[in-house]
Amino acid sequence: MKKTKTVISVLIGFIIVSCNFKSDSRVPKQEVLKELANEIILIFQDLPPGINANPWKTESGSVVISGRTSDIQFFDSALSFASTKISLKRLPLPYSDTVTIDTNNNLAEVDHYFNKDEYATYLFHKGDTVLFTYNGKIPCATVLNRETSFQAINYSILVRENVRNNRMSAIPLHQYHFFKETSKNEKQDENMYFFEDRYWKYLCEKEQILSRKQALDIAIEEVKHELSLQDSLHNAGLLSDYEYDYRRFSLVRLINNSLMRDPFLIQHPEYKKILAYMDLSDERFLRIEPLLQLRQYQSDLDIKVNNYLKDIKPVRSEGSGSGIAYPDFKARFDTISNLDFPSAKSKRSFLTPELKKIFEHGDRNDIEKYIAKYIAITGDTIFVNKLLAENKMDFSKSDELLLIDGDNNQTNFQKVLEKNKGKVIYVDFWASWCAPCKASMPEAKKLREEYKNKDVVFVYLALNDEESRWKADNQKLEVNYLSESYFITNSKTAHLIASLKVSTIPRYLLFNKKGELIHPNAPGPYGKEIRNQLDKTLKEI
Repeated sequence: MKKTKTVISVLIGFIIVSCNFKSDSRVPKQEVLKELANEIILIFQDLPPGINANPWKTESGSVVISGRTSDIQFFDSALSFASTKISLKRLPLPYSDTVTIDTNNNLAEVDHYFNKDEYATYLFHKGDTVLFTYNGKIPCATVLNRETSFQAINYSILVRENVRNNRMSAIPLHQYHFFKETSKNEKQDENMYFFEDRYWKYLCEKEQILSRKQALDIAIEEVKHELSLQDSLHNAGLLSDYEYDYRRFSLVRLINNSLMRDPFLIQHPEYKKILAYMDLSDERFLRIEPLLQLRQYQSDLDIKVNNYLKDIKPVRSEGSGSGIAYPDFKARFDTISNLDFPSAKSKRSFLTPELKKIFEHGDRNDIEKYIAKYIAITGDTIFVNKLLAENKMDFSKSDELLLIDGDNNQTNFQKVLEKNKGKVIYVDFWASWCAPCKASMPEAKKLREEYKNKDVVFVYLALNDEESRWKADNQKLEVNYLSESYFITNSKTAHLIASLKVSTIPRYLLFNKKGELIHPNAPGPYGKEIRNQLDKTLKEI
């Protein structure tokens, strides 16, 4: 694995033989390149017949291989919060065969398919303008706007020519043989849907790779030679550190996702040599900041992080609510925070959905605590302020429980208590989304009718609700009949909600005629218990 001089000589030959093209008047002028500096521009010179440069995209902006209708595939990163656009644009004539990629990321992976199921993967920078020329159907890319290593840009084709002698990789052919054998042995064929049997059989015969063992032997030799090639290019300065890490990670991932399925690999005499030469654990690669934008990294990072989250037990709501189980978002947030392999930037993409759920399910203390943790890790106050605005949360107004009535008149809970001093006050926390709350409303109406001529006031407070839904159900369920019904506008920040630990609903409070809370967990409107409590409290002076 130390044939650096030989490899470098081969690389020079690669430039002369495979990527030999003449200057063409259709290459854009420098002023055109400057205008497009914030995009990735792919220019296809003399596209060979059968290659389609029109990109196929999903609604999310990511191009998919499955069912592909294009030979140019682009994948956006899950770390991007703004959508990515892929579009066909025509440069000033005669620059016509052009694909424009608008992306928020500094790096982008582009796959160029050729010969049906072979493809070259390119790593481009935002702002690159790239010219594709062809030797037959084999693509060759040149970055026009910056100095770059020709070998680094065309690494996939370099591997094809110098590691595989212009043959298809043995790894997918090994997968075909492996799935075919295991499907036959296990009397099932669900793995075979990956392969068009007749076509892959033809490929194996064409490449003269006719058995699983033969395919594994050749695949291992390919891995060994590619490792040597990577080191030679890196040592010669033709692969930068992050390009070297990217190509090494891609190879590790290919081994883990493909060859490692075959138990014969561990028994292979060359396997230990590969292990001695490279670490097949990929957590080291998941700390490399520039590459965390890329789809392979994000996909593996998702898997790694979820492996740490999968054993976290759900929590169950307590109190008079329905006891529904939901994920422990606080434990998930803390687990992600304590992982050592994602960077702060990539942690952010995992922590933001957890923080959003803590806003939804947590109380005031939880929200304040995890806002502070999130900012300490990510420094992202913009997302926090967005969440506060979306949830209409203002901690500066947390001393009062702020309310509006059905006519949008503003008040607060203290004023409601003061207004009804001298009467017994029965408070019902509910919401339009709460099925048990809504199921109790017919009984609540009966209770109100029984005490309509007595000094009892029924107050209904909608907690963590949507105002429009609350107004609709307020009328539909007759919640405002013989009662005072309010919508809480600061459910998450009010001290009263946190101090009473109103985490589940329905929840009932009972106040005496002095406005004092005498029962923080009063009975619901069903049965004799609440009636006995009301009668007893009415008799008190």
